[in-house]
Amino acid sequence: MHIDHTRHHQRFISHSGKPVLLLLTLIFTVASLTSLHAQQLSRYQGRYILRDSLVGIADFQYRLQQDDTIKDGRFIFRHFVEHYLETDSIHGLVLDGNFRNGLKHGPWKYASRQYAVAGEAQTIEGRIVYDASGTEWLINANFREGRAHGDYELVVRRIAESNPTDTSFYSKAQYQNGQITGRLIGFTPKLHVEGQFDEEGFPNGDWVFTHRTGNGSPIQELRRYDHGFFSKHYYKMGDRLLEIKHIGFDTLAKSGRGLLTRFPATRAYFRALGYTNVAMDTTAISGVISIDSSQRYISRANEFLERVFIQPAGYRDSNVWLGAGGSDPVPPIRVKVSEFSFSEAEAHLNQNNERLLSEVQSLIDDFFDNPNTQLGRFTNEQLSRFYGVLRIYRDRVGRIAPVIQFLADEASEYVDHDAILAHNAIDIRYPDKLVYEFQDEKLTDTHPFPPALTAFNAHSLNRHLTAVFDDVSAIISRAESTLGGYQAQSDLKDNERQLVSLRDSVIRKFSNAEQRQDYNRLHGEMRDSVHRFIDISFKEYAALQVYRRLLAVDSLQVCYTDYLQLYDTLVGYYDRLEQLDRQYTRSIWNPYTFTYMDERIKERLYRAFEETVFPYVWERARRQLSCDSLPIRLNDLKQLLDRMAELRLEDTKALENNLRRSRNDVHKCLELMGLHLDGAPATELKTKI
Repeated sequence: MHIDHTRHHQRFISHSGKPVLLLLTLIFTVASLTSLHAQQLSRYQGRYILRDSLVGIADFQYRLQQDDTIKDGRFIFRHFVEHYLETDSIHGLVLDGNFRNGLKHGPWKYASRQYAVAGEAQTIEGRIVYDASGTEWLINANFREGRAHGDYELVVRRIAESNPTDTSFYSKAQYQNGQITGRLIGFTPKLHVEGQFDEEGFPNGDWVFTHRTGNGSPIQELRRYDHGFFSKHYYKMGDRLLEIKHIGFDTLAKSGRGLLTRFPATRAYFRALGYTNVAMDTTAISGVISIDSSQRYISRANEFLERVFIQPAGYRDSNVWLGAGGSDPVPPIRVKVSEFSFSEAEAHLNQNNERLLSEVQSLIDDFFDNPNTQLGRFTNEQLSRFYGVLRIYRDRVGRIAPVIQFLADEASEYVDHDAILAHNAIDIRYPDKLVYEFQDEKLTDTHPFPPALTAFNAHSLNRHLTAVFDDVSAIISRAESTLGGYQAQSDLKDNERQLVSLRDSVIRKFSNAEQRQDYNRLHGEMRDSVHRFIDISFKEYAALQVYRRLLAVDSLQVCYTDYLQLYDTLVGYYDRLEQLDRQYTRSIWNPYTFTYMDERIKERLYRAFEETVFPYVWERARRQLSCDSLPIRLNDLKQLLDRMAELRLEDTKALENNLRRSRNDVHKCLELMGLHLDGAPATELKTKI
């Protein structure tokens, strides 16, 4: 339709007068600014690194603002890896959503797919294509100004011949301003779930799990949560509620024992549920549901909740929303338990008991696995007697093992462990007379077995295991001489020959004896600490008795292998340091000198990293070496480097303002950067052989 712009404009002026001129001027100004804003947006299409390790192709719009890259508009990242030659498989992921002024806003999708090529090749529009079958893993989320807000779905479904078929996992919840709240629904092929969260994000009220059964009649399981606390558990049969009483767990809120505590759901929390699953009072459901079926239903429900509660934004231990930045984390669901903490001494003993158990079992297994034992017991009465004693120990230690492992598990502090052990009481007694066979005769003798184990606490278990270890060690030591060294010496010599070779290789590498080109300053700074640790740990090992060296040599070989690999790890870390330096530097054109000059991006953040945080983390890694601490210290370094790569892509203005006041306070810097490193310093040079 044609409009006479002149007459239309004149009528508008004559009606409103001069103020309209001002209004039109303002409209024109706003329109100009909007146009200018649009002109400032740039588009990037090309190689992009997500989470500092996942390389793919990204397409997004952005603008530069105060030396920062502000994404604005649609963002798409694609990563695919093809393995046609090896396995005919394809796997990859797509991250797709919108930014508004640097923050996630609106619907976002994360899709991870793994396909296998299926069928024959087809030609479509000149392209050769294959059908593919596999699995698609999805998170469909909604954000408002960088926080989860609206529907939030987790989906796992099967792909057959390139089309979605059936869904193996589904859950849908609601978020309000970053906080989960309201109703949750979900299902798997054998389970349907309905529940709700309160305004603080705790599971609350009745959660109903409808289980499909083999006979076609569904079973309803009901879990009652009280503001995050799993307080009651029932099977629902029509109008009847059959209560399931978990010994040590779901009635503790009224018991007066245990300290009520809240924390984000963890795998330990669900292991605690599993422990109580085998310690139930099933009187109410006796004759209605079998024990095995009941435990299977409960475990199925636990698996569903574990996926939803622990990693609502996770896939393969990675938070899917962090890589592209622009949003707060979507945290695990918070729950409450009555915590039955061990004292510091008890916790230490529980860990020692687990190691002692492993050593005892290794000694006994090595004895029975040795071919000379199986042959020698038929010709040597003493060896036959030892065989009889260690068979008894193997049986008793095997029965104690689940108790030891339970108490050493963090999850045991989320249940009344004493009540669970009392419900599953075991009787550990030893015979008054030893009966063993030798050359088709049954012989009887006495043996100084330990007293019966009647109390299953950390101290009693430690005393008992120590007595068993000492006796087993003495028996094997005597057996070695009986069998001419029990072949341990020859085995030990081979292992120690390898150990010495590993030791020398570590020293040679960190001394740069081969003048390698990848030897860098990190190797040089770590050299003396590595040499000192290797020297002390080898001397400690050499001072052990033969049977203890036999136990320790394998673990020390693994330890020295880790230090050999440390060399290559430091090559990678040094490369990443140089990469960070490049990422936090950009070249700008100086029109006065007609040259490009380097300029540091996010200077205050990088200076805090370079001058305060990295030296602190690196010094801890360098000075606190041991077999156990090396992975922890290396993980600290990796966390720091990963975090710096993430911060390069995030809006850090507030962080840098805070760093201005705290740059020299390393602990404050770590806190501001969101880093939680291992807090307990390792004992320097402790080898723990």
